[in-house]
Amino acid sequence: MGSNIKLYTAASPNGFKVSITLTELALPFTVVTVDVRNGEQKSPSFLQINPNGKIPALTDGDLSIWESGAILLYLVEKYDVNSRISFKSSDDPANYWQMVGWTMWHVAEQMPPQGTFTKLQLWSLGSESRLTIGDLNLVMAMHFTYFAPVRSDYGQQKSLEDCNRAYGILDNHLTSRTYLVGEKFTIADIAVYSGTMSADKVELDLARWPNIMKWMDRIEAREGVQAGIKIPQSQYTKEEIADWFRGLKEKLKQGGNADAS
Repeated sequence: MGSNIKLYTAASPNGFKVSITLTELALPFTVVTVDVRNGEQKSPSFLQINPNGKIPALTDGDLSIWESGAILLYLVEKYDVNSRISFKSSDDPANYWQMVGWTMWHVAEQMPPQGTFTKLQLWSLGSESRLTIGDLNLVMAMHFTYFAPVRSDYGQQKSLEDCNRAYGILDNHLTSRTYLVGEKFTIADIAVYSGTMSADKVELDLARWPNIMKWMDRIEAREGVQAGIKIPQSQYTKEEIADWFRGLKEKLKQGGNADAS
């Protein structure tokens, strides 16, 4: 089946879940790298593709799809005719809806507390980080615009507790399971795996959850996953990214805790 797919993305876990899906399906596609640090995803041309102004987004001919969960479901619905990385609702409704459920769990339960933790750290850094982190949402912009930069130890602790809760659920589910659903690698695994890629940024030690670690090893051994996480290539090394996050954290520590005021 032919495709005319363009993937608008950046070198981030949120973008990798789509590039992994495309490479696992062996689909031809064109990559358009979006410069999120300079706010390209808020440009009028990009907003025509995704009015929410975030990556990833995808076009397939005249059709545009945005929100990563929707993109994954679209790709397997249209192109995974042999159910390589998905289940079909018509053939196996029980596993299909479990697959959808875990994909939505990733969107609703796994990522929000991780994003909240990181954003709470960034809030205290003022307009400088606003210029370098282009993918912040409206709430972030309101904080930067209307409120003095502050640090909230309570907010960070609460979001970290929510992260631990989510990963505990995931580790328990993976007990005696090879993959999340039906003992087959699916888009649910791709979505949730992409979330685990940024767990270290919120100070989560995945070694606490041995079932997650074994599951990640299985996923990372796949050729399609190895190829997908290199699309697009990052302009920064892992060491540079780690140094950048350390700098943000150190600057945050120097600020006062607003909870105590």
